[in-house]
Amino acid sequence: MTPRFVSDDGHKFGVNEAYLKALIENGAKAYILTLDYQSVNDYALEFDGLLICGGDDVTKKCCAGVVDHDDPDEQYRQDLFEIEMIRAFQKARKPILGICRGLQIYNIYKHGTLFNDIDRDFKDLRGLHNPAFSFEGYRHEVEIAEDSLLYHIVGSKCLKVNSFHHQAVKELGQGLKVSAISRDGVIEAIEEEGFIGLQWHPEKLHDEASSKIFQAFIDQCL
Repeated sequence: MTPRFVSDDGHKFGVNEAYLKALIENGAKAYILTLDYQSVNDYALEFDGLLICGGDDVTKKCCAGVVDHDDPDEQYRQDLFEIEMIRAFQKARKPILGICRGLQIYNIYKHGTLFNDIDRDFKDLRGLHNPAFSFEGYRHEVEIAEDSLLYHIVGSKCLKVNSFHHQAVKELGQGLKVSAISRDGVIEAIEEEGFIGLQWHPEKLHDEASSKIFQAFIDQCL
């Protein structure tokens, strides 16, 4: 799984323990990767699948398609690293699960665009995606497309999910399909062969549908 920076000096990184628990409880061995461009192809050969975790916003520079590996900004470096990881795991034909910013960076990789602030760009959010709500508390419904892989996994047209984001998919990336959407029109899940991306955080829900999602990802890795 991809890490995120946890210090302002750019020298410490890690992941939320919930991701590790969600994978391990569903039978996987989970490893936290280092942000090392030189190891990307080795990672894709060694590991069976890639989880792109949530985290801070995708940077405007990355959204604009700029590539500068020498840029000192740690968040931008993470963006570029994750894009290289996506490319390597796709080339190796290994499955990818993207959660929150993991969905967003994948959409950018596929030449899509993002709303940088859905509170500004959507007129009627009704607080559904407000980061002030806790992961474990507030829930809102998403509608799942019946012809999607996500529907095949969870077996339901509607799920109650959590929300903790203010970026979201604007223009869908090339070859991607919308597999879930909320009432206000925010895209909540996207997919293509070998990839599922969720805007919500299943690692924090502890319900049957979330377990099915992680189990399906692990099954694809085998």
